[in-house]
Amino acid sequence: PMFIRLFIISITAAAFCRADTGELPGTLVYSTYLRHGFSPVAIATDATGNVYLAGNVVLDETTTGVLVEKLNPQGTQRIYLRYLGGSGSDYAGGLAVDNAGSAYVVGTAYSPDFPVTTGAPPRTASTDPRRSFLTKLDASGEVVFSTLLGGGVPSAAQAVAVTPQGQKLVSGTPQASGFPTTAGAY
Repeated sequence: PMFIRLFIISITAAAFCRADTGELPGTLVYSTYLRHGFSPVAIATDATGNVYLAGNVVLDETTTGVLVEKLNPQGTQRIYLRYLGGSGSDYAGGLAVDNAGSAYVVGTAYSPDFPVTTGAPPRTASTDPRRSFLTKLDASGEVVFSTLLGGGVPSAAQAVAVTPQGQKLVSGTPQASGFPTTAGAY
C-alpha cells in the first residue's frame, strides 16, 4: 500500500519560510501516516480541534474515489473514514465544517451512479458525465444529504464554505454554457 505522511504544523504569527534552510517557523503538533493510499486535497478543523481531510484514493488502474477522514485533535485516533463514489472515477475538490461538526465535501462526480440521497434532483442526461457534487456528513460520518449540482451542465466544484448562519457556498467551474444562474447575474 501507498504511505502518505500527514503533518500538522502550528504556524506562528510571523509565518515565513527561512530563506537559508527552507524551514517553516512553528511547532510540529503531530505527524502520522495515512495507510490506505489516501491523497488529501482539502483540510478543515472543528471547534474542538478535530481534523477533517477530503481527498482521493485510487481504487484500481482506472477508478478513483473520494475519501473523507476525521481525526481527533492529537492525530492518534481515526473517528471516521467515509468513502464517497460510484462505479466510475470521482474526485474531491473542497471541504468545510460547520459549528455542529458536520463536514461538507464538494468535488466532481464522473460516475453515472454517484450516490445521491432521496429528494436530490436526478442526473440529467448529457454527453459529458462530469457533475459537481455536494455531500454533507454528520459528526459521526453518516451521509445526511448528497446531491449533484448544475442540472445537465458539466461542472467541477472546487471549494465550499459554510456561513455562521448555515448557508453553503460552493465555487467551481462550469464546463459548458447553461449552468443555472440567478436573475440579474452577470
